[in-house]
Amino acid sequence: EDYRSPEGEEGIDNQLNRALACIPIYRGPDGAFYHFSNLFMYGNAYNRWMFELSDVDDLKNDESVTVSFYRGLDDLVSDASGKGFVAGGTQRVDARWGQSFIQEVQGKIVDGVLTTEPTERTKFPWSFPGIGGGFHMFRDFQLQLTLTPKTAEGLLAGYVDVEQYNHRLNRNWTTHHQSYGQLSAASLYRAMKRLADGYPDPDTGANTAISSAVDVVLHQVHIIHPDEESAELTTAQR
Repeated sequence: EDYRSPEGEEGIDNQLNRALACIPIYRGPDGAFYHFSNLFMYGNAYNRWMFELSDVDDLKNDESVTVSFYRGLDDLVSDASGKGFVAGGTQRVDARWGQSFIQEVQGKIVDGVLTTEPTERTKFPWSFPGIGGGFHMFRDFQLQLTLTPKTAEGLLAGYVDVEQYNHRLNRNWTTHHQSYGQLSAASLYRAMKRLADGYPDPDTGANTAISSAVDVVLHQVHIIHPDEESAELTTAQR
């Protein structure tokens, strides 16, 4: 049941796509989930996730780099259309309420493509306005991103925790949102459990996570760490 990637690579696991692909709410550009998720990502400052590259000698080839994950606190800088973004903004790191999103992984850059080592568990923010605390949970999380000085574009992939995905879906999406997108959360939950292909439960043997890959486009920002912000405030007060 493996997929072939758009580049022709065989043996791609993406069972979550198999569960979601025929549900209208998830299909872009007209699906309600596609529309509202992007709209709420722009407008809800909770959903700010940043990857910081450090120990980088060359954006084209570097055998060892460090990638740190943070949640940001600030608005996005959009382009004139209001639907795209521009590089060069700033984001303060949320070191208090976003502590659970902070993580550091190792990676390498080959021919301008960053690939990170898989993580045991990675959590990133994903919530709707008025509903705090939403997040996705991935196991064996990896990034594969083509880098430029101002953008990073490619894939994030790993195994999505089925129980947490179902909890986040029903906490964030009201039943009327689900209904007009022709989504039955109960049916999707059953499909995800049936198609799950990773992390078997030690007692029952049933898989608890489902393989997934997501296209991402990122834009460069200047990251302000708490100690840097404090130093700037002290300087200003003087």
